[in-house]
Amino acid sequence: MATTLEGRDSSGRFMKGHAHSHGNPFARQLFAMRQKLYAAVTDDDFTAIVTKMVELAKDGNVPATKLLVEHLCGRPHQSIHLTGADATSTDKMNVADVQLAVIEALADEPSAKLKVSRALKRLYEQAKTGGEE
Repeated sequence: MATTLEGRDSSGRFMKGHAHSHGNPFARQLFAMRQKLYAAVTDDDFTAIVTKMVELAKDGNVPATKLLVEHLCGRPHQSIHLTGADATSTDKMNVADVQLAVIEALADEPSAKLKVSRALKRLYEQAKTGGEE
């Protein structure tokens, strides 16, 4: 694979030998904790917990309602309304122009430039499909 950025392969992943190529050092610990959690909670326990959460939501408990809705429907998409330097709306601004301006601003930061490019591409793809993932 060809190297495109310092220490990364052509797909943007850290290459072997790079300080960050080993991934999350706490992944094994987190996996072990999750195993213990799954082992400690039986199907009946989980059913009782969910039933209680539904009861609390029905009784008007806002945090329980929020948690229940987020898990059933997913979190709502957050949006940002852009305004220009003079606080005028940028609704008519071309997304490609915004992308180009951000990429140019990050010219001296290749890894940030790559991350922003990928994030903007994901946003563009989501917008094309109507926000479905």
